[in-house]
Amino acid sequence: MSDPRTTLAGAQATRPPGLPGRIVVGIDGSEEASRALQWAIEEARLRSAVLEIVSTWYLPGYGWGDVTPAPGDPGLQFAANARGMVEEAASQARLALPGIEVVATALEGSPAAVLVELSKDAGLLVVGSRGRGGFKGLLMGSVSQECTAHAHCPIVIVH
Repeated sequence: MSDPRTTLAGAQATRPPGLPGRIVVGIDGSEEASRALQWAIEEARLRSAVLEIVSTWYLPGYGWGDVTPAPGDPGLQFAANARGMVEEAASQARLALPGIEVVATALEGSPAAVLVELSKDAGLLVVGSRGRGGFKGLLMGSVSQECTAHAHCPIVIVH
């Protein structure tokens, strides 16, 4: 996993570590993540907090044996999708939060692992109750469960 402080612009975020005024919100394009983003935007407004919008990507394993990956570099497409998603969300948040810092972060890695790592110096972690996974019948998704169990700061799960 790359350095969680690396933003899309390649600049370091301008926040001291451990500052309770930093809200991290994970997005994945799902309806639940959209609601979590809206909740986090409002909370950032109320707290005058830095808002860090995070999306992740990773290449799933191709399997065993002599398996040839798809032509081109699928990792580049996954990374571009994640960057596009957080940039769009950050643009929306900046309009709603004039004068408040909004950081767009796209990182390679497991969503839960990345969010738990970023929670180490956050005041609040916000995630949707379920994401884009295939188990719609679950009350809470695997990422939100993992974050609930391992986050280093308070967590809000938006239904």
